[in-house]
Amino acid sequence: MLIATMIASFVAAVGLIATAWTSYYQVQTSKDQLAQSAEESEKELQSQAALVSSWTQIGKDGQTKGYFANRSLDPISQVTIGVAAGGDGETQEGLYRGEKDLLDLSDVPPCSLVTIPNSVIRREQYFAIAGFSFVDVRGQRWGRDRYKPLKAMNLAPAITTRSATEHRVMDTWQLLFGSSGTPGMASARPGSVFSEIPAPKPLKDCGSDSR
Repeated sequence: MLIATMIASFVAAVGLIATAWTSYYQVQTSKDQLAQSAEESEKELQSQAALVSSWTQIGKDGQTKGYFANRSLDPISQVTIGVAAGGDGETQEGLYRGEKDLLDLSDVPPCSLVTIPNSVIRREQYFAIAGFSFVDVRGQRWGRDRYKPLKAMNLAPAITTRSATEHRVMDTWQLLFGSSGTPGMASARPGSVFSEIPAPKPLKDCGSDSR
């Protein structure tokens, strides 16, 4: 009788352990699935933003040109580029000690490249694109400092003492340049008769498969 009771107790204990392990495994599996789902949702949210980029190059003539590319298959809007200009083109520190500006490119079509000539930055010979912000096709604003990862930014509140444009200027300036300097934004819409920036040119390879 005692042996039977011990066996029954042992079986019950094993059953409890198995149940506990199964519950733990299910909880961990659920956590992993939630984490994977969140990661996939984040990637989906960033799917267009990840295809937007910018860079600068110094040509053989010693003049700097900036480039802004939208390699997605959808347009982007409210494109704001930050530029840092300076006489010292050898180091980024030299550039960032110079003048800083925001350029309003407005809307940029899908699968296109905007070229920013040196003539747009009249004060200095060298400039660099410090980063940019824009609104994707879903209505989400994104920002990217050239030295930092892509960042989701807040849109202007519905009720505010500042306009949506003022919020865009302040938020983008803060992201790219911190609190230094006086925020301001110049209209530089590509292809406009009042702009020295030519109209965007189409790119050959675009979309998620091209990355």
